[in-house]
Amino acid sequence: MKRFMTLFLALAMAISMTAALAEAPAEDEIFAEATRGLLGVHIEKIGLLEEQEVADGSRILCYLCRVTPVVPNPTAHLSFLLVVVDGTGAAATMGMIDARVADEDGTLLAPDADYLREQVFLPMAEVPVGTAGASLAQAKVVCGLWSVCAFYAIDAIDPEDLEAMMEEAWAGLTPEQQAACEANAPAVLAEMSRLTDPAEQLGGAYAAGGMAEIMTALRADEAVCASVAALADAAE
Repeated sequence: MKRFMTLFLALAMAISMTAALAEAPAEDEIFAEATRGLLGVHIEKIGLLEEQEVADGSRILCYLCRVTPVVPNPTAHLSFLLVVVDGTGAAATMGMIDARVADEDGTLLAPDADYLREQVFLPMAEVPVGTAGASLAQAKVVCGLWSVCAFYAIDAIDPEDLEAMMEEAWAGLTPEQQAACEANAPAVLAEMSRLTDPAEQLGGAYAAGGMAEIMTALRADEAVCASVAALADAAE
């Protein structure tokens, strides 16, 4: 279990700048083959979040899915599905885990300062303000931060602990990175908060970047919206 969690964390950390839903028809076939033998659940693919090539020629794909158990009065939830494709093209499911990650005893795994620095502050600092690609870059950052909030139920973390982790993460930035983050953070956080309103329309850079579907799925989860609000509060 611990080895699986380590691999999953490595893939999930890459989501923040690589959320992309445009896939070739072959990806649909891979997903169908990998999930064909899974019983007791209905799995709806929302999008391919990350693809990683392995040294032996195989590939590891991470999908965001909506999972509905086949039971009376089911409740759907978001999950990440890891699929391995070998050199022959055969696909198999490596594992599936809820978007809110818990340890074996059910305790939520809290992000640490290093994770917050890499996945919260640095993406904010790297938005190219004033360039033609700024809106798309900001949309990717916002989509990535929402994914972080789905991965960790940030609203379940003690606010003081979350603030302390963010302060430690901030201290690990260079002065230049801090200045860039301070310049970009207000717009990014405002956009994060704006999108907690389900009435807000998704379009523009989100649609152009293939991120509209994943954002729609994340916004449909009330707990994710609460985590977004908690992260925004801690950053202010």
